[in-house]
Amino acid sequence: MPNRDVLIATHTNIGSQTLFGYDKSLVFLDFDPAQVAAAMFEMLETLMAGETPESSVVSIAPTLR
Repeated sequence: MPNRDVLIATHTNIGSQTLFGYDKSLVFLDFDPAQVAAAMFEMLETLMAGETPESSVVSIAPTLR
C-alpha cells in the first residue's frame, strides 16, 4: 500500500553487530546468549544427574531496545 510505513521487529543477540547501523529503523528484542547457554547447561546437568527438571520449558526474557 502506498504511503504506509512497514514496522519491523527483529531478535538479536546482545553484542551482535549484524544489524549495526539500523538501530534507528528497527525495534530490537535482545537476547543474552550467556543466559540461554546457562539455562541449557542447567537443564542438561539436571537430566544427567537423573533428576527431572522443574519445567520442560525455560523462558528467557528479551530486552526491548
